[in-house]
Amino acid sequence: MSIADRGIASIVLVVLLAWVNAAAAANESPQEMIRSVTGNVLETLREHNADNAMSQKQLVALIEQQVVPYFDFNLMSAQVLGRYWRNASEAQREQFTAFRQLLTNTYAAVFGRYEGQAVEMLGMHQSGGSDRVLVSTLVKKPGKPEIKVDYRLYQNKGAWKIYDVVADGISLLINYRSEYANELSRGSLDGLIAKLQAKNTAFGSKSP
Repeated sequence: MSIADRGIASIVLVVLLAWVNAAAAANESPQEMIRSVTGNVLETLREHNADNAMSQKQLVALIEQQVVPYFDFNLMSAQVLGRYWRNASEAQREQFTAFRQLLTNTYAAVFGRYEGQAVEMLGMHQSGGSDRVLVSTLVKKPGKPEIKVDYRLYQNKGAWKIYDVVADGISLLINYRSEYANELSRGSLDGLIAKLQAKNTAFGSKSP
């Protein structure tokens, strides 16, 4: 697995640990919310490990219901595509929801490989304005190097939303922005969307 792949795997696992069932802590600060839900999430993961593993479809459904609502995919899409998003038609923007499904599928795959990681809170500070914060954590697993993970969030209509996560210096947004910029330099937005849709179809065909 490449450094970038390890970084993305770390990102998606920690996002899951921090944000599943976050609605129960909606009135808390981002740091308090992450701290309060982590214990329950870790216990849920341990219970699943003790019983039969969840199917791929169950994992995807769980993430769509309990994780996806805490991301701002419109903002993420705009930042990942840059000028291509600004110039995209409404139909193309709607079709780029394939990006959201790709992330959901990736989270499902990593969620199925949970191996007892724990999360330690490091702190929180404003980042880029009063409505934007950065929450820092450490992901720990016995016998493995610690992974520093920073969450970038902003407040939208009273709710905190994730718009980027950085694991060991690897930004989710920058990683995909670079990958897609290379794709778009050789093709078109329609071509990129078609590739994302094909990846999602292939993922869905792997198991029940």
